[in-house]
Amino acid sequence: MGQNRRRPGMRLLVGDIGGTNARFRLLEGEGQQWCLRHQSSWPSTRFESLEALIEELTACFSSLERVTIDEAWLAVAGPVHGSRVTFTNLPWRADAHALAARFGWGRAFLVNDLQALAHAVPALGPRDLAPVQQGQCGNDTHLVIAVGTGLGVATYRVSDQGADVFASEGGHTDFIPTTPTHFRLLEYLREHYSHASQERVLSGAGLADLYRFVCREHVCAPDPAITEATDPAATVNQQAASGHAPMALDTMELFAELLGRFAGNAALFSAAFGGVYLAGGVATRLHPYLTGTRFRQTFQDKGRMKPIMNQVPVWTITSTDVGLNGITALGTRYAVTGTPIAPCPVDSSTASSPEEASWIR
Repeated sequence: MGQNRRRPGMRLLVGDIGGTNARFRLLEGEGQQWCLRHQSSWPSTRFESLEALIEELTACFSSLERVTIDEAWLAVAGPVHGSRVTFTNLPWRADAHALAARFGWGRAFLVNDLQALAHAVPALGPRDLAPVQQGQCGNDTHLVIAVGTGLGVATYRVSDQGADVFASEGGHTDFIPTTPTHFRLLEYLREHYSHASQERVLSGAGLADLYRFVCREHVCAPDPAITEATDPAATVNQQAASGHAPMALDTMELFAELLGRFAGNAALFSAAFGGVYLAGGVATRLHPYLTGTRFRQTFQDKGRMKPIMNQVPVWTITSTDVGLNGITALGTRYAVTGTPIAPCPVDSSTASSPEEASWIR
């Protein structure tokens, strides 16, 4: 990734923009470190465009900071072609050059969100990881799967120069059934979608659809408390944890089974025997079910490759800031070791109001 380009006074905006939430940091080069001017999180779906979101974000900055951002590095939830992205789960399009021109930035860069996230994984410690399957690293290739609003997949290898990351759109590959139940699920998906992809099952929206399918399998009506909830995926999880909602519990276990099969296949495709990392809000909530037998059985169920799959370590990433840390690593050029960031001294002269000065930190 090259060397750190920090220079005194340089201001850098980094952001991790997903289909549900967008997280940002404003950094400033100071001495031998970057200091943190601002950090905040925003609901993506509240805004009609990325530009509208950034307008509201930058309104929180002092006027000086708005006009002196040297670079912006934005991790975006969609395939990036050149300087442009069409978001997969938001009705947004964006162009890096247009963003830089509109907001007066020196330069702007758009990076696939999974590609950015993978740059943070090598620096994760034991407190950031929850084990799913113990094993031994078989090589230097690692797989990252993010299960959240969508389904993202990336691989990386660590070298002396940093992390070499390879993004993909593996979440949009075909959903492949392997059991009679899976075949019925495929037919259910085809009733609702023109393309039955893995993301249509292994995502927040997919979890809600999977719940409706499980209810149909058991010939019972879905619970309106789940289907009409603002966040059906979170509600399914809560109901399953209560011990009083068998359909919700069956849904979580079927989800874990399907995720295990997908993760195992993805690991084989990429020969990622160094380890598999599961990220994203849905994966974090699902962790208690991933440690059961259904995930491991389908992850390992790969015929003659089973002895190898038995030894591939699998973790759930518990850190909620891993995507933001990844794009920070890219923007600051600390690709593996992490970025030392300390709060900036509060300087009320750069704030447009006393209230604003209180949260420049």
